[in-house]
Amino acid sequence: MDKGRNNTMSRLPAWLSYKTLATVGLAATLLAAACSPAPAQPAAPAAPAKAAPAAPAVAVDPEIAALGYARPELLLSTGWLAQHVNDADLRIVDVRPADKYAAGHLPNAISVPSGVLNVTVGKLTNELPPQDKLEELLGNAGIGNDARIVLYDDQRSLNAARAYFVLDYYGHKKISILNGGSPKWEKETREITRQVAKLNPVKYTATANSSKLATREYILANLKNLAVGVCDTRSPNEYAGTDVRAARGGHIPDAKNVNWELNMTSADPGAVFKPAVEIAKLYDAQGLTKDKEIITLCQSGVRAAHGYFTHQLLGYTKVRNFDGSWEDWGNDQTTPIEKPAA
Repeated sequence: MDKGRNNTMSRLPAWLSYKTLATVGLAATLLAAACSPAPAQPAAPAAPAKAAPAAPAVAVDPEIAALGYARPELLLSTGWLAQHVNDADLRIVDVRPADKYAAGHLPNAISVPSGVLNVTVGKLTNELPPQDKLEELLGNAGIGNDARIVLYDDQRSLNAARAYFVLDYYGHKKISILNGGSPKWEKETREITRQVAKLNPVKYTATANSSKLATREYILANLKNLAVGVCDTRSPNEYAGTDVRAARGGHIPDAKNVNWELNMTSADPGAVFKPAVEIAKLYDAQGLTKDKEIITLCQSGVRAAHGYFTHQLLGYTKVRNFDGSWEDWGNDQTTPIEKPAA
């Protein structure tokens, strides 16, 4: 032991030895360590936020997908439906008149004539039905909110498209149209039945979306809006004002004429929609491009619904149907109209 340590030890009480000091020092060190804050640990990575459950995927028909549409789920081929006609989630809806349904229809189809999906308001003949009426109609037919509705007619999808617009306006998420309708189905000698499908009533809840509807006032407010395009789906003669079906003939200023029939492959009742690239050329040529909000119109909102559906099929995200159409605009003496120069 060195001298300094001896001197220190000589001044300590006899009971306190060097070994005791060492033991006390060690204990103090351990106590200090125990009482000291623990060193900061790296923060554990935050758990990733759980994504909201994805909406159930709607099956896409490969035959339709091959036609290049941005939203192929909106159409179904007769071949696909023949294979899925008994799927529990499908509600096949015949929108033809009730007597045609009674004479023969697709298996498992239920009858909802397109006329019951429209109401007359004053002089306007094809207006949207009240929400409670639609809820009662669909619920009593056994159509729930989660059903995939397949619409068909025998008029080149004209009335099916009108039904599509009504359902889309009221928020139904899964709607498809049978491409070619019942005429194509029958031409292919597929099964036709007179058996009436019986489904238990369910509760149906509709949610109206006003962004899908155009009114006269809305169009007047947007006549000079370059981000809005008006697609007149009537015949060229109606557009020109030579075929007059209201107090006045002509068209809305700057509206572009794309006759609804041009979307189809022929004038045959079982005609199908043209491929996407062919339809897109019709609209692009008129400046009715996807970056714009499109308003469709006709005489009473039915042909306009066909245009409404077709724009959505191509992937347009902002489309409105002018439900009152020319019945409303052409019979109002205060609205501006245009006619081609003589």
